[in-house]
Amino acid sequence: MNIKAILLIFIINLPLFADYTISYNGIKVGKIKDFSTIKNGYLIGKPINSFMGFFVPWDNYIIFQEGKKPIIKGKNRYKKDKHLILELINRLSKSKPTYKEFESKKYRLIIRCKDGVCNYIRSNKYKKSSSKGYREYLNDFRD
Repeated sequence: MNIKAILLIFIINLPLFADYTISYNGIKVGKIKDFSTIKNGYLIGKPINSFMGFFVPWDNYIIFQEGKKPIIKGKNRYKKDKHLILELINRLSKSKPTYKEFESKKYRLIIRCKDGVCNYIRSNKYKKSSSKGYREYLNDFRD
């Protein structure tokens, strides 16, 4: 599993008002504290402590949507969101669409919501592979 898939799993399954932990192979490596930047098309992750900072040569890990690369001071690692992760997070944090479809050059994303659960399928147009997941809503809140 790559870091983007792990990041997606943790972000989708946690409420949008807390700290988010970024894990890689079961090891906590960073956290995301602020989701307000998703409106601008990017998210910033930081190493979890100085020990992890020793192994990670950058201050911020920034994942951004195409055409929305931010300029932030410090040592940063930038990664363009080719997998529609930010689009998925943004759409599911705003509403529960009954059916929505999005496409990029390489990926197709389908979101279906029914009875408080949003299922999503992200498929690669060229490799004919796909990944699935869901987001559950309890009492109209994101859980």
